[in-house]
Amino acid sequence: MQETIDVHHDAEGAVQEAIQRRLNATSRQLERTRRVETVRIRQRERLLRMLVETMAELGISGAEIQAARRAYKSSKAKAVSQGGGGGRR
Repeated sequence: MQETIDVHHDAEGAVQEAIQRRLNATSRQLERTRRVETVRIRQRERLLRMLVETMAELGISGAEIQAARRAYKSSKAKAVSQGGGGGRR
């Protein structure tokens, strides 16, 4: 009987250790995800700042940017409809 109790206790311990390992792995993954998102936000802010500075230096208006954006989207949609891909990289 004691042997059965010991085996049961060992199995519970193994399950608890496995659960703890999974929790630790999940916690580490969550932290990595947070760091990656922070980097992505900073890069986006830098890109926007650089875009605004370049627009100011070259006298590019918001309307020109919108027109270029529409033309880009249109050409991308046309390439997709013609089987040329046009997917994001």
